[in-house]
Amino acid sequence: MKRDLVSDRIGKALVSLGDVIKTYLADPVKPEGEMAQWLSEAVARAQENPWFTRAAIHYCLSGWQQALMPSRINRWLKMYPELITRRDLPSANILVVMAGNIPMVGFHDLVCCLMAGHRVIAKLSSEDLHLIPAALRIMASAEPSLESGVEFTTGQVSGFDGVIATGSDNTSRYFEYYFGKYPHLIRKNRNSLAVVTGNESFTELDDLCDDIFTYFGMGCRSVSKILVPEGYDFNGLISLFDARTDAAFHHKYRNNYDYRKSIFLLNGIPFIDHPNLLLVEDQALASPLAVLHYQYYRSRNEMEAIIRSHVPQLQTVVADQVIVGMEVPYGKSQQPDLWDYADRTDTLRFLLDLKGSLPQTE
Repeated sequence: MKRDLVSDRIGKALVSLGDVIKTYLADPVKPEGEMAQWLSEAVARAQENPWFTRAAIHYCLSGWQQALMPSRINRWLKMYPELITRRDLPSANILVVMAGNIPMVGFHDLVCCLMAGHRVIAKLSSEDLHLIPAALRIMASAEPSLESGVEFTTGQVSGFDGVIATGSDNTSRYFEYYFGKYPHLIRKNRNSLAVVTGNESFTELDDLCDDIFTYFGMGCRSVSKILVPEGYDFNGLISLFDARTDAAFHHKYRNNYDYRKSIFLLNGIPFIDHPNLLLVEDQALASPLAVLHYQYYRSRNEMEAIIRSHVPQLQTVVADQVIVGMEVPYGKSQQPDLWDYADRTDTLRFLLDLKGSLPQTE
């Protein structure tokens, strides 16, 4: 089968980006090469957002370096024969409204747009202005045409044919109002939960802490709630919270922690107190910053029923067993592959279908 020129050239650019990230992470203090230095400069500037600590950014970049290995890119692209059949169809201008809750959260949407052969109007979050443009600059060094295919903006936009917008439940209503007449993907709040059985090893519990604490719990893949068996002894899990020093010494996180603790005390709400995280028994999936919800279950059937009740708001489930089909192992909730789409909606297929629906030129 004839190879698709779009996926070839963009795949090449993605591999190049992965290589540069690998070079940068090998020595972030004195990165080797001009492009790794570009990335280093972007990392330094990104920390103007106090939630984007160096550790959080490096964790994000490490995940992208793994995702952009040639074998993973090839596995992803093989899922889409449309990359061949729709190569020569007209392109659209896709507005991508990016969130800024965690580093580079909008980059996957941008990559999908380019892979589908569309032009991108990327509306950057004011919280994440530097990392994604730096990544595109590196990609454009391998494939110069990409630079003209993406327009970055923080202001008002026009001239678009489709929309991908990520935000909260509140902003989604705004998005629906303004963008509803266009082909669109509009994402709302999502959270993740974990299933604990009481038989986890030390390593598994430590990995679960990564799922809870990474990005200070601000991502849609961050575990905001755990399901535990009735009578569960929390001591083993809680003892591992001590090592989460990012939370312990981050002033904004501490402010949220102190505020929530005072609310619980004033209202007589029972909680498990740890200096780095507050645990509260609550049936809700979403928990406030610096708080982890937990809920007891008495049987597997009850545990499955709880999870199924949350499915519309779930991004992923951390577990060592298959329950509803969206499970990932402990420690992996924050490390999605290219084919792990936000809200479980296939972004690339949406964009390829949009390409096929555009009016054909003579």
